[in-house]
Amino acid sequence: MRFNPNEESEESRLLDPGEYRFKIVKAEEAVSKSGNDMIKLTLAIDGQLITEYLVYLDKMAWKVKAFCESVGMLESWNDGEILASQLTHREGMAKIDIEKRESYDDRNRVAKWLPPPEGFEAAPAKDPVEQVTDALGGSVAAADEDDEEEDLPF
Repeated sequence: MRFNPNEESEESRLLDPGEYRFKIVKAEEAVSKSGNDMIKLTLAIDGQLITEYLVYLDKMAWKVKAFCESVGMLESWNDGEILASQLTHREGMAKIDIEKRESYDDRNRVAKWLPPPEGFEAAPAKDPVEQVTDALGGSVAAADEDDEEEDLPF
């Protein structure tokens, strides 16, 4: 294996502390080490991927509510349920800082979920059918029609 020891990868670059627009590229239901329900979020921010955990505890309710406001989901907050499947592709704003860690490399983290600025339009999450349709490059019905037209050997 050959590499350039003087070239730092983009993936290891830390973002400067500040306010950033983010996009959720992955959201997974999980359970914390303490047994609490949580959602593991992977955020794309300025070319970097940041992992953040959204855990509901009574003392952390303000943080979950701020997240919901940031991504345009206050209705879900009011309903008392957020599903990971609702979050992929949503966008919002967050204050990012650098977490100093003794045994590990420093990392970026969300210090605060921010309300969207005036005029900001968060992209709504796509439902699963829409995600498949986009991946197929058209409608699901069109994909079915294409399959029917092919000569299959069986």
